[in-house]
Amino acid sequence: MTAAAHATIDASTELDDVALARARTGDATALRALVELYQDRVFALIWRMMLGRGTERTHDLAQETFVRVLRGVQQFEPGGSAKLSTWILTIATRVVLNERRRAARDRAESDDAAIAAIASNDRADTGLERSESAPQRRRSSPGWPHHASKIFQERLAFEHGELPGIAALPCSQPTSGSGMAVRPTL
Repeated sequence: MTAAAHATIDASTELDDVALARARTGDATALRALVELYQDRVFALIWRMMLGRGTERTHDLAQETFVRVLRGVQQFEPGGSAKLSTWILTIATRVVLNERRRAARDRAESDDAAIAAIASNDRADTGLERSESAPQRRRSSPGWPHHASKIFQERLAFEHGELPGIAALPCSQPTSGSGMAVRPTL
């Protein structure tokens, strides 16, 4: 089913009270009916929250949502303040928000690893003569993090005199630990 088809789903349809009572007791037929009734709404919500990125991931998150719904349906209070659809879509929302937090945390950890790799490469180079090809060798090596932030890539280019209009020259009293001084070239 396409995302456009998901957008036209009738949101007013709820599981009837008898089927809900049977689902709360674990009846397989009633649980199947619950999933079939709400799966399109759950998928559409997740698709929108994930900004349409990856149908496979959207299906995975919808499946995770229904695992949580089926585990917790017996705690749902039919006479409570929320309709069943609201409760299910809240679970779907939380599943997506948790996924987005996890993805952001993974990106941050990946960036931290890239920074550490760059820093360890810099420390390894401090005792060696820095040639113009050293940064290029690092970028082409398998360990070079291609997703390293632009700031750190520019810093490395700066330290190795690769920025246009700037030359790094050896000096006797460097202002930083690099052993290089910077002089603009005009």
